[in-house]
Amino acid sequence: MKLSEILNPPNENDINLDINDFDTVFSHEGFAYIKTLKCKQMNECLEKIKNFKFNPKGVIVKFKINDDFPIIEIEKFMEFIYKISDEDADIIFGSETGESEEIEINLIFTGIEIK
Repeated sequence: MKLSEILNPPNENDINLDINDFDTVFSHEGFAYIKTLKCKQMNECLEKIKNFKFNPKGVIVKFKINDDFPIIEIEKFMEFIYKISDEDADIIFGSETGESEEIEINLIFTGIEIK
């Protein structure tokens, strides 16, 4: 995952992330974890992170999805992100649409405390 790809989606209708979003998420002290998920269905992506117990204070989620991808599937994924995050977490998401049938989700978790 290249940060420049997360910051600069190619389509004007996409939800863009900017450098201020990164400043907000990386302002939290603690460890960071970065992960890219690739799957055919959202349930498959959720399965790949179901055991994450990070409780991060900052999260960036960047979806790369097909133009026809149902928004309810994004909501399902984001509900899980809110569930595993700190109750006061800064959670920011963006999206990029394209022709691929594969779902790609770039995740950045920050402010993770190891106990």
